[in-house]
Amino acid sequence: MVKYTREVLGEAAAASYSIAGVLRFLGIQRPSGGMHAHISRQLKRFGIDTAHFTGQAHNRGLPGRHRLTPDQRLVELPEGHRRIPGVKLRKALLSIGLPEACECCGVGKTWLGKPLTLQVDHINGNFLDNRPRNLRFLCPNCHSQTATYAGARRDPDAPADTVYDESATTPTGLPLGRQLPRREEWLWNVYVYAFKGP
Repeated sequence: MVKYTREVLGEAAAASYSIAGVLRFLGIQRPSGGMHAHISRQLKRFGIDTAHFTGQAHNRGLPGRHRLTPDQRLVELPEGHRRIPGVKLRKALLSIGLPEACECCGVGKTWLGKPLTLQVDHINGNFLDNRPRNLRFLCPNCHSQTATYAGARRDPDAPADTVYDESATTPTGLPLGRQLPRREEWLWNVYVYAFKGP
């Protein structure tokens, strides 16, 4: 193992914001956990100031470098582009005011008192088409019943279940491009069963 002097470690620490930065400064290409611990111990042994180190918090409080606005995310992507994760699509849809409820059955964010994660459905089955008119929230049960679930393709002769309207908006007034279903409160029948014991 190479022995580093106080001067070399002091210069590396002054030019870095973390132990990993010190290792890079010293030219250590593939640092192991042992090397990280060794350099950390040497810095303490020599009494070299590391108060300016921020560790993994070097971006704390700063906006993300690659953060896209909903207008940039909710577009039709070119062929060959990577799929945008559902979590990011969900945030974009919520930010434009799409109600967080299943568009088929109306169930919300909870089911039987437990949190329910609604899924983002691409109505036409094309995961590159992220326009608001092609995205909707569905509960897992309703989503599994769609013709495009899990990459299946819709029968071209199947009747359309979505009404496209360029003037349609979300409840907050942002353009959506399709009509949201309007439904009355769902009526649920509650049955009480009595069991006779032995």
